[in-house]
Amino acid sequence: MKVFRFPVPVDDTWYDLPLTGPVVKVDTRGEDYVEVWAIAREGVDPVQRRMKVYGTGHPVPDHTRHVGSAVAPSGMLVWHLFERCTNGTDAWSDGRCERIICPFCAPLGAKQLDAPQGVGGE
Repeated sequence: MKVFRFPVPVDDTWYDLPLTGPVVKVDTRGEDYVEVWAIAREGVDPVQRRMKVYGTGHPVPDHTRHVGSAVAPSGMLVWHLFERCTNGTDAWSDGRCERIICPFCAPLGAKQLDAPQGVGGE
């Protein structure tokens, strides 16, 4: 197992990140990009996870989930990384992904992660 870094530009574009493990950190060392650190697992096929950076106060679409936030080095900007749900019906009314297929757990026998307890349509 290793940890790899993926830069995501702040340019109003969706980017597909070929991940083989979970995101462990979101941060930035620049004003115009966010960096994603994720576990890289050998023998696991990459899953394209579509992510986009939004600035504070900018509208974020439904059917996304928050991955992490980062303060730019100047301290003047805060960037928020969101992931698009793969299926538009897999979201609560506020847009958070309800069920996310866990490609990293699949080799262990799990098929998907359930919604957290106490969140969403109880």
